[in-house]
Amino acid sequence: LGFSGMGDFANAAYSETRNGLTLDAKSSGPGYGANLFLYIDALPNDFAIEYNRELSIQPIDITIQSDADTFDAFGNIFSYRDSEFFTLRKKILGAKIPFLAEAGIYLGAGFNQHSHTPRYTISLMEDIFNVDDTANLIDELSSDTDVVRIYEELKDRLVYHDDGYHVQAGIQGRIFMASLFINIRYTLIEDVYADSPGFTSIWCGLAFSF
Repeated sequence: LGFSGMGDFANAAYSETRNGLTLDAKSSGPGYGANLFLYIDALPNDFAIEYNRELSIQPIDITIQSDADTFDAFGNIFSYRDSEFFTLRKKILGAKIPFLAEAGIYLGAGFNQHSHTPRYTISLMEDIFNVDDTANLIDELSSDTDVVRIYEELKDRLVYHDDGYHVQAGIQGRIFMASLFINIRYTLIEDVYADSPGFTSIWCGLAFSF
C-alpha cells in the first residue's frame, strides 16, 4: 500500500468561435495531484497487479473575446480529474542483495476510467450563467467572478469515461518493508484533449509491504 505525488503533462489548448465570440482555453502549467496505490507482487513469473486512485488538477487560462470587449476569465480556474487505473506489470530486470534490498525495472499495461470537468466552452459558460445568447455572456462574466460557485456548478456536469487504456514503465526499489516507486505512464483516452489522444503522467511514491 502506498502514496505518491504526481504530475500530468498534457496540452489542454483549444479554441471555439460562435456568434461573434471567440473562446481560447489553454493549460498554464502541468497538472499536479496525489495517488493512492495498492499492488500485489506475489504472483508467479515476476508479475504484479496494481491499482491506482488519482486526483489531479491543472490550471487553465480562459479568454473570451467579442468585437468590442475581451474578458480574461478566472485566472485561478483549473480542470479536475478523478481516475482509477488497473495495471498488470512484470519485472523485466532486477537485482537483489539477500535479506536486505532489491530493485527492478517494470513494464505494464492496463485499463482506466475517469471523471473530469468538461471543456470550458461557450455553451458551458452560457449554461452556468443562465444566459440564452452570447450577447449577454461577457456582461455576466464581468459581474460574476465567484469561482467557488462556478466549481459547484461544474460538479453537476462532470464527464465520465470508462474506456481508457495505458502503458507504463517504472523502477521499484525496496529496503526491508519500504518500497520506492518512480513510474511514467501514457494514458490513451478519447475526447479529453483536443489535440492529443492522451496524456503523460509521472509519479513518485513510497509504499509499505504487508
